[in-house]
Amino acid sequence: MLPPPIPPQFGPQYEINLTGVNTIGGSGYNALCAVPTLPLVTGIVVDFINTGITPNATQRWQLQAYTGQSGPGTAQPNDFNIQTNARIWIQIA
Repeated sequence: MLPPPIPPQFGPQYEINLTGVNTIGGSGYNALCAVPTLPLVTGIVVDFINTGITPNATQRWQLQAYTGQSGPGTAQPNDFNIQTNARIWIQIA
């Protein structure tokens, strides 16, 4: 189940295209989960071309506050910490 649409306050000024990222998990420079999230604003939206799926597809993910969600369409950043950085990536497109 996908989250509701992006609120207007998270418009284009909070969107970035992640050049070099081409997969979800892992610790390599090319993984969404490896992107440091601590300096990012909650609600930021990122786009990248996922080459780990066939056919390759542009995906859109949003950094959201962690509320216990997990499973398909979610990705826990490598710098996740329940006390200091409780946010996860949610696929929105």
